[in-house]
Amino acid sequence: VRTALIPAFVISTIVGIILFLLYIPSYVSLTLKYRSGVLGSLKSDNFTQYRNSVDTIYTTLGSSLFSLIGSTVLFFVLFGSINFLFIWPFSKTFMTALAAWVVGLMIVIAIKYAIESCIRYRQGEENLFQSFYRTKPSKSNLKT
Repeated sequence: VRTALIPAFVISTIVGIILFLLYIPSYVSLTLKYRSGVLGSLKSDNFTQYRNSVDTIYTTLGSSLFSLIGSTVLFFVLFGSINFLFIWPFSKTFMTALAAWVVGLMIVIAIKYAIESCIRYRQGEENLFQSFYRTKPSKSNLKT
């Protein structure tokens, strides 16, 4: 069990640190936008609604704190259980087959995405679709 939880702890710690480092610039940027007037809260048409709910600002800090804790715990549980299932002898063969299936599916999706990107790149100004209708059915069959 320890060999399954150590990588999960490392991954969840990295996720927590990355989220923490992303929250700081986001809060600073949002605060500077409010203070400089880019986000016009004082000149907004909804100022009276904002003024009546000024005490709800505390939910921002709580939401960010609990989302950080929740996402860290979620990654720990997710990666810990996946690692455990790969290590446990009872489910090792099934998880290996499942991993092979997922890798094969990812390869097929990557090939499909590459083909669609090539067709979209070669399409240029020519539109194959107009809303949900095919303007050029023979060429759009390759895309779908």
